[in-house]
Amino acid sequence: MKSWRVSSWGCFLIFVIGTVFLWFRKTDGAGVQNSLLNQLVSIGIWAFIFIIILIIHLIWWFSLRKK
Repeated sequence: MKSWRVSSWGCFLIFVIGTVFLWFRKTDGAGVQNSLLNQLVSIGIWAFIFIIILIIHLIWWFSLRKK
């Protein structure tokens, strides 16, 4: 259970750091100036990826609880 808790904090930190990076960068990967819409789309894609990771993480948590 301790490894699950450590990985939870790690995932949370990676998500927050990635979100802050996406919000404050001046240009996106193609070199286009970042507008509010570009920032929101980037963060939305980032959140979608982390929702998938969260689902996997919750499955892991439920399997640990059953043991």
